Amino acid sequence: LLDTCYALQLIDDRDLLSLGIHRNTLNDPSLRLPEKKLIDLWNLIAQRSSIPNIGLLIGQTVNPSAKGLLASWVSQTESIGEALDIFSTNICLMNPSEHWDITTQNGLCKLQFSLNKNRAYPSIAIERSMSAMVTWGRVLSAHDFPLIEARFTFPAPSYRDQFTPIFGTNIVFDSADNGLIFDLSFLNLPIANGNQFVKSLLEDKAKETLAELTNDRSITTQTNAAIEKILLSQRFYSNF
Repeated sequence: LLDTCYALQLIDDRDLLSLGIHRNTLNDPSLRLPEKKLIDLWNLIAQRSSIPNIGLLIGQTVNPSAKGLLASWVSQTESIGEALDIFSTNICLMNPSEHWDITTQNGLCKLQFSLNKNRAYPSIAIERSMSAMVTWGRVLSAHDFPLIEARFTFPAPSYRDQFTPIFGTNIVFDSADNGLIFDLSFLNLPIANGNQFVKSLLEDKAKETLAELTNDRSITTQTNAAIEKILLSQRFYSNF
């Protein structure tokens, strides 16, 4: 995300400094930035960009040297099906507000995408996630991975023609959900350069990071509950 925005001159070091993001700390793939910083970054990009389809462009940019922990883990799996299962189950390693649900029926597979509605993500973040899913599927499998249908919850933008090279000709806007539909057999496509030994090492590291994230959320939840209890008690006594 940052590399693409730097290359397009949408942001610079001063912008990152204002957001409290330091590039030299992003070399650690297990590092987790507060989600608010990510949301602020997305909104800054949306405000700055004169490129309407910036979300699609960012999603189509694959930089193997900049993969995070989850992308690295997924890259070492045996098949697209296994990759999707690991990705959707452990998505909080990348973004706690992003969700992918996988359903299969009548020879088709549907990936349904959603972002937490309580978070202020701009629509270009949805475009990025959807286009990135397709791009990574094609890169990992070395297959053209044609879609049967793509759905988006937002209205058709002025640059709708830019969606066709990525998602195909059957695109539905103003849909009830965001989704990608493709042939079920694609789940069996092998990952081009998967390595089971490397996958096991990355899985161990990912589970360790997940445990830390779960513990952090547990502490945060307990703290918030304690604060709420204090505020409620103060309100109760102030009524006397």
